[in-house]
Amino acid sequence: MSALAKRTIFLMFAHFLSFAITIGVTVAHAQNQRLEIKSEAGQTLLIVEQEYLGKKPPPNMPKLPHDPAAVDTDFYRLTYRNVSGAPLNLVRYAIGLRFGAGTLYGVKSDQGSDTFGGGLKEIDLKRQIMFDKNAFPVGYTRTYSHWVSSPRGANYMDREIAIEHDGKQLTLRWAMQYVKGDGARE
Repeated sequence: MSALAKRTIFLMFAHFLSFAITIGVTVAHAQNQRLEIKSEAGQTLLIVEQEYLGKKPPPNMPKLPHDPAAVDTDFYRLTYRNVSGAPLNLVRYAIGLRFGAGTLYGVKSDQGSDTFGGGLKEIDLKRQIMFDKNAFPVGYTRTYSHWVSSPRGANYMDREIAIEHDGKQLTLRWAMQYVKGDGARE
């Protein structure tokens, strides 16, 4: 094979690899989700909408424990909506980084795992009230800003909530993905 042919193949491969990496980043940041907790009868009770905001904090973001201009961070907006027509009680809230140790909401996780929930740590709802007194009142709609950062690179903030409805516990699990950027802010 001639040197020109080898160089052409290399350049084509490099272009393909660059395209694949670009697609991968696009997909990784496509973290907009609409999730639902449904009753056993199929009625939608609680909707959670997750929106990826980018690498810059939104204007209403509370103070972070780090400088987001210096530490690569992904920002999200989560909206919770009670569409059930009845109050819903929050009975479980767990959160954690999937890979590695970290501290979230004051709960320390010593290790993670390669699967969902490996780093999940339970929030003590009696000591740390979530939402409105651990409840989603009728017609409740609230939006919160969240962030994810990880020193080890790509990671996930796994989340799990459970509500009580008609004497049954219904659970919703999802993840907020963190993708290490190149330092550029969007």
